Formats: sequence, C-alpha cells, structure tokens
Amino acid sequence: MQRKTYLIVTAVIFSLISILHFLRAVFFWPAKIGTLAIPIWVSWLAIIISVYLVSVSLNLLKKK
Repeated sequence: MQRKTYLIVTAVIFSLISILHFLRAVFFWPAKIGTLAIPIWVSWLAIIISVYLVSVSLNLLKKK
C-alpha cells in the first residue's frame, strides 16, 4: 500500500470513528462491553483523540 493511500484510509476511518462517537455522546446512546456500561465521557475523549489522528494524517498527506 502506498503512503498516500494509507493516509487517506486512516483519515477516513478515524473520521467515521469520531462521527460515531459524537453521535453517541449527543444522543446518549448506551454502550456496553459485556456487563460494563461505558460512560459518555469516554466518547468525548475518543472524539478528541480521533480528531487529532485525522488532523495528523491530513497534515502528513499534505507534506511530501
């Protein structure tokens, strides 16, 4: 896989992750792993991390 393709795929995947976590946080969708309920603040943290990863991918894509 070429570097450009990898960075585009990475940006798209993390964009989708951040959108889904944003929707979960806004609409208070429940999330469970087994019997453990995942709090909403985890989604806010995941949004911050995934948006950062998208921005890093796009910045690397702009550089040659």
